[in-house]
Amino acid sequence: MTNHAPHRYFHLLSATLFAVGCLHGLAKEKEAAPMPPPRDHRAESDARQIDQMEKLRAKANQTGTPVDAITFAVFLGTLHHNKVDERRNLPPTLVDEAATCLDRARKERPEEAPELLARKGELYMKFDRNDEGMAAMRESMAARPNTRAFEILGKAHKDANEVAELERMCKKTLPAMKTDNERYFVLEKCIEYSGASTVESGLRWASKKDVEFYREKRVEVDKAHQEFLERKRADDARQREEWRAQDRERDRQRNEKAGCERQCESVHSLCKASCGSTTGCMGRCQSDAWDCKKSCRR
Repeated sequence: MTNHAPHRYFHLLSATLFAVGCLHGLAKEKEAAPMPPPRDHRAESDARQIDQMEKLRAKANQTGTPVDAITFAVFLGTLHHNKVDERRNLPPTLVDEAATCLDRARKERPEEAPELLARKGELYMKFDRNDEGMAAMRESMAARPNTRAFEILGKAHKDANEVAELERMCKKTLPAMKTDNERYFVLEKCIEYSGASTVESGLRWASKKDVEFYREKRVEVDKAHQEFLERKRADDARQREEWRAQDRERDRQRNEKAGCERQCESVHSLCKASCGSTTGCMGRCQSDAWDCKKSCRR
């Protein structure tokens, strides 16, 4: 009878050595493989924002609508605010292109000229082209007084201490406001920008009826603000109470589980003490203890 054992051992040894050699080769290959570069999350974010801007840019140039022109201009300002244009190579003509889109939309929809001119002014000012921005704001107010341009021009008058110019603009703007909220906004800003300490002084240019309206509206606004604060305080108190209740429930459950487990350990100890020399008794005690602890509420 032929003895095949040495051959089997030889084949087994060869297979083992081959496997070890393969694993060693894979390990060396893994060691030699370069680590992938870390992800540049800022670059990825910039790329997404630029891609979004390009889509809005194309749409604004394609449709020529006020909404698309404004969206493109506003998003371009967002890129600048996020300093994407400082980190990435963007066309230097984008601001002028967005302004052209706004002007094109204004020609198509002249009734929206005040809003579009004010948006153009904001665009220029975001990119530190303040003279062009202020010129667009004044043009916007000339087309029709509006709160967007009024607020920026009013602050400029305040910063330059041009009280007389501010009051003239206030007096011209107020009659053009169509809603009570717009009227109140103009009166409030006129008082704020004038630097006056009293309503009468801040609204010395206004009629008695306008001053009376402002006082009544101010009471209404203050009341609404107070009600908002009270609701917020109540909501915050309710939220805090809910959190405290959740904490109490978690503490109760932890204490209940701990008490249950202590009871299981006590029963386990009694069980072991009563086993004596009975075969398998200790194992059954341990198994019962585990089952007991599983039943404890988690």
